[in-house]
Amino acid sequence: MRPDFTALKAQLTRACAQWNARRPASYTYDLRQIAAPVLFPETRVTVVGGRVTRTDLLPGQQGDPNPLAAQTIDARFDELFQTLQRQSRAACPDVQVSFDPALGYPTRVYSGMGDGGIADGFGEWSIRNFTPLK
Repeated sequence: MRPDFTALKAQLTRACAQWNARRPASYTYDLRQIAAPVLFPETRVTVVGGRVTRTDLLPGQQGDPNPLAAQTIDARFDELFQTLQRQSRAACPDVQVSFDPALGYPTRVYSGMGDGGIADGFGEWSIRNFTPLK
């Protein structure tokens, strides 16, 4: 079954407005990301004054920080709007999103093909431990 893109876009618009009304200028968050077939190391993103200033591996992770992690929450909203637009034109899309109830930022995004074919890959990321900085 195709996702209801009208409902998803409305949900995204509401969450973005909620974020814009309450967003802190500085914060950290932990990102877990898969861009099939790659599972990137979990990475902490630090945003100060509305700009990404650091990305660091979380304890227990190996390698380098995720090169795709260096995004503000605003940039993640922009990416999500583009994902919905692109997936709405796909033959068999599968999109799942969830948002933080207090601040509105996206907490989980999955985008793939509903036909189960992993050959074309899928993408998923989740945000945990969002922390405003003083």
